[in-house]
Amino acid sequence: MEQEFRIFVALGHAYANSDKAYPVLYVLDANAVFGTVTETARFLAMLKEIPEIIIVGIGYPLESFAEAAAFRTRDYTITTVDRWYQETFQAVQPDAPQYVGSGGAANFLQFVGKELMPFINTTYRTIPEDRAICGSSFGGLFALYVLFHQPHTFRRYMIGSPTVWWDESAILNYEKDFAANNTR
Repeated sequence: MEQEFRIFVALGHAYANSDKAYPVLYVLDANAVFGTVTETARFLAMLKEIPEIIIVGIGYPLESFAEAAAFRTRDYTITTVDRWYQETFQAVQPDAPQYVGSGGAANFLQFVGKELMPFINTTYRTIPEDRAICGSSFGGLFALYVLFHQPHTFRRYMIGSPTVWWDESAILNYEKDFAANNTR
């Protein structure tokens, strides 16, 4: 994928003083939510509500979340709908970044699965089969796409307010196909 990403990594407090392997949480929209997710996970681990985890945030080399709008539209959406960004988003955000496309979920999933995850697994002490994804809005749409196309990519899915309305709710067709072909 010809895109530069900003990858954020947070290790649990015990990581440096142990040789233990850890589950990994992949967080979408890291430019906006990485700090909040990290501190929440650390607090929950301190309370023993969850184990310590490695948190990997996927963001863009930009200064603000608003600047990422065009890239997240491209990377997290499941089909190409050119008119939405131009007619809807740019109409309310006239200073929005230039449109770079949509419908790139398959390419972004390939980057995550073929480039990012192997890098994280060889650089840090991970439990490769114990990973989760966290996404909301377009990030939630992408997480649903992964769930319905390559469900074993992640063991856990944290999906908040996914944009199921995208392209006349096209994700629901994927869900219908998934349900018809997976009885477990």
